Amino acid sequence: MLKKLAEGLEAAHLQLTTKGEVTTAEDLRDVAARFTSGKQAEQPAGLLEHMDQWIESAKRDRAPSTIKGYNSLRQHLIACSKLRRLRLEFTSVDVAFCEAFKGYLLKTAGMGNASVNNQVKNLKVFLGQNFRAGAARVCPFQTLP
Repeated sequence: MLKKLAEGLEAAHLQLTTKGEVTTAEDLRDVAARFTSGKQAEQPAGLLEHMDQWIESAKRDRAPSTIKGYNSLRQHLIACSKLRRLRLEFTSVDVAFCEAFKGYLLKTAGMGNASVNNQVKNLKVFLGQNFRAGAARVCPFQTLP
């Protein structure tokens, strides 16, 4: 049991380190408490879950055509991530991903420039709102004041 606990603590430390975060004693206590109580750690909501919530909340005050564009963005993000074999997480959506996404929309999806720009605009809005809300730690489109 101690060996499995040590492995779990090491894995948690490694996960925090790869995210660029400092491992605190409180983090390790939480992992140890979950391990000893037998409860599984809850997975934080990922990019798609946040996007689903964002689309749902937008239905209240956005036009149906805007919601259709948001759903289209979601489907294109899923298709692009499958093509690139990449998990959709906020940490994986960086400037390089955005450029690859534009290429996917132009070449694979066969969109015109105006349609690509509309998809990128919607992606910027989504990422910006999640960055301000604290869900995303980095926003590749963030502009400096």
